[in-house]
Amino acid sequence: MYKNKHLDNADIKGENFIEDSFINCGFLDTHLKLSSFKSCIFKDCDFTGVIFEMTSFEDCKFFDSKLNNLDFSEVQLKNCKFDNCVIKNSIFQTYKVGEKNIKEITKLQNSSFTNSDLSASVFIKCNLTESIFLRSNLNNVHFENCNLYLADFSQANIERINFSDSKISQTKIDFNGLISFGLSKGFVINN
Repeated sequence: MYKNKHLDNADIKGENFIEDSFINCGFLDTHLKLSSFKSCIFKDCDFTGVIFEMTSFEDCKFFDSKLNNLDFSEVQLKNCKFDNCVIKNSIFQTYKVGEKNIKEITKLQNSSFTNSDLSASVFIKCNLTESIFLRSNLNNVHFENCNLYLADFSQANIERINFSDSKISQTKIDFNGLISFGLSKGFVINN
């Protein structure tokens, strides 16, 4: 277990972490390269400004953590949960290895973003099938060319959200969310 560690501005290269817990750890502006995290737990951690290079997180859980201003294009996320996290101004996308102009599908199906603040974040070409955004702040979030089949946006703030070229099929939304979304797009309620 890593507790109260601050690895700010560090270079972490070629490390493999399995079933480790990180409690109240800081990774501010850290460079994570060729590293993997499997079945790890992150609680009250701060990843703000981390630079990822060929890093993976598999079956990891993030609780009450900050992941602001991040580019996940060189991160493989598989079956991760981000609950009660702040993930503002971050981008979720994947480039083909060796090709910075060709995007591949980012596999985020079954991910959980419950009670999280994803304000102004961007998801490009992501498979978010059955992902959960329950009670999350999605104000000004942009989903571009994403698969949102069976995704759950119940009780989420979806004001000014954008779903350009995204597949929406059996995607869950509650009545208040539908009203909020419509009003943010310029619709008015006709009595």
